[in-house]
Amino acid sequence: LGWVREAESLSRELERLGWVREAAALSEEPKPPLGALKEATSRADVLGLSHLPAAASLERRAAAASKWCGRANNALRRRSYLNQLEALSAEGAALGVATEQLEEIDERVASAARWSERARAALASGGSASVEEAVALATEAAALDVTVAEEGKVKELVQSHELWAKRATGAFVKRGCGASLLEALTHRGEPLETTAESEDGGGEQSGTTACCFCTGNDAATTSKFMIGCDA
Repeated sequence: LGWVREAESLSRELERLGWVREAAALSEEPKPPLGALKEATSRADVLGLSHLPAAASLERRAAAASKWCGRANNALRRRSYLNQLEALSAEGAALGVATEQLEEIDERVASAARWSERARAALASGGSASVEEAVALATEAAALDVTVAEEGKVKELVQSHELWAKRATGAFVKRGCGASLLEALTHRGEPLETTAESEDGGGEQSGTTACCFCTGNDAATTSKFMIGCDA
């Protein structure tokens, strides 16, 4: 039985030596995974090595990273501001520990930064950004999970486009007409072929625009498909 105890003691000593080598390797890594640090500190307790400076150092790094991860999880669960995520990213990178949360934050920051650059370019164009571009930017901003400074201004730009289009449509296209505002303003030549829902609910009706403008108000004499300005 004596040799059994000696074998067990030798095996345990080899485990301790192995842990020391692993701890040294982790300490030299620029960004060891948080899970590896936690596992190493846990094994140090089991092997009775928690008193070693290497174990204490790994435990401090794991504790600091775990605390940061808690804050990062809170930020990732809600729609955080871009500057807050940037600050968290800088703190997480300074810890020198690889975490899933840092990767996720960096991805959100990078996506938001790319969107912000495009939004600033569109806003700097003096309102000349197309409706499609403004709407696309607003849609992408809603999917970012990040609040960006330019988001509000992009929404205002979209709203201004929509308001102008509504006013212009009301001035140039009669209610119920199937022609778009662009068709009404750019059409030349033959009457426009348009469709619209029938007033009696019987489905779609088709018709043509008799002219570019119609000031008639009598439904009996004026086709509802005509384009006009009743203002």
